[in-house]
Amino acid sequence: MEPIKKLVLPIVVVAMILACGGPIQETEMVGYEKGQKRMEYLSKIYAGQDGKGYRLETHIKYSKGAADQMESIKTEYLNKDFSLNRVEKKLIRNKVVSETRIHLEGNQLVLWKKQGDMDPEEKKVSVNLPVFSNIHPLLYVKELTKPGAEKSYPVFQEQELDVRPMTVKYIGPKTIVEGGKNYTCIHFKMSTLRNPKLFDDYFVDPKTKEIIKISSGDLQFVTTR
Repeated sequence: MEPIKKLVLPIVVVAMILACGGPIQETEMVGYEKGQKRMEYLSKIYAGQDGKGYRLETHIKYSKGAADQMESIKTEYLNKDFSLNRVEKKLIRNKVVSETRIHLEGNQLVLWKKQGDMDPEEKKVSVNLPVFSNIHPLLYVKELTKPGAEKSYPVFQEQELDVRPMTVKYIGPKTIVEGGKNYTCIHFKMSTLRNPKLFDDYFVDPKTKEIIKISSGDLQFVTTR
């Protein structure tokens, strides 16, 4: 039986690898704060099995000297319409580790959080479905196709434990120059969760739906490709 076991194991591993597949989109950017490099951003989105939703993996690193460092690793399991199904996040801030898990139970979001050595906390928030954890360009580029078009999405705000509207506006085609390269993009504006009257600028590749640049006050994210 032992030789059979040795043969079956590699076959199973290969089958799992083939079933998983690679990301349908990958975005890698560098973040600058007042011209100084502060962040590294990487996101990958995978199609779910049998066309059932998506898995979005995001990895962010932030550094402002040895005294202020942060790393965030987040996995979002999204429904077919990109709405929230569940979220798992690990945040390391100046060596203090926080873990967050969010999932749906009926029309309630259940938030479980543990910070450092503190006891974990669990809270429930009633919501009207669907609700989103992230407004992905694969969603709004498809839904907003003409200048002047706009749409608001209900987004769960983890810190405040509530749902707030995030508005996306289609501005129009625009060519930007970054690192000596020309990028033909679609310009969108997206409101911030903290202040719905403030909008950040998003420049998206119309073919790949990849974000090329984000402008948010003193903070700029720029593609590495």
